[in-house]
Amino acid sequence: MINLFLAFDEEDGSMGTFNQGCLEDFETYFHKDHPIKPSYIRSRTLNPVNIEINLDRLKTKSFIFSAYSHGLDDRLVIKDSPYIDDTNVNLFKNSLFYTVSCSSANILADRLIENGCHCYLGYKCLFNYWDGYREFSECANFGLFKIFDGVDSRGAFDRMLEKYNECIDRLVEENIDGFMQAALLRENRDGLVHKGNSISIKDFQYSED
Repeated sequence: MINLFLAFDEEDGSMGTFNQGCLEDFETYFHKDHPIKPSYIRSRTLNPVNIEINLDRLKTKSFIFSAYSHGLDDRLVIKDSPYIDDTNVNLFKNSLFYTVSCSSANILADRLIENGCHCYLGYKCLFNYWDGYREFSECANFGLFKIFDGVDSRGAFDRMLEKYNECIDRLVEENIDGFMQAALLRENRDGLVHKGNSISIKDFQYSED
């Protein structure tokens, strides 16, 4: 069994459509017969109290947490209100933390690692997205899907860079109007960060007994 939490602010006024699309990609991937059963945390329950309720019950078990929402250097936010910051980073001990939240690699990632998080995979820059271009969600989700396929987190980071390059080239070569989108994807690629240990899905498997 694997503890997996997928948090999405799908109701956000600016990036909600992007987050909803990513959420649907994960729902498709984790079909009803998939052995991993994620716990989804959506906009209306995405708050510090619910985060604590979900994570505190794990005690010392390892888990994977993924967040699709706005962020700042030192926090993740919903409606400008933090739901992950210095006050609750201790809850992420023994976790792999995967996020698209802007700039969170700059300070929050280090706080997480200092408090026992095994690994952070996210961005030191503003995360760009463009509705209608699947390349943005493909790249955003790709690393986590590779981890579920058995690739370790450092390998997933490297594969994400390759995926970004593939999508950038595709936009430039196949889409006459794709240069702006390619430039934004390039910024995402260059802002991608891996911090902490390289760990794999095997590190999160445990018996229900």
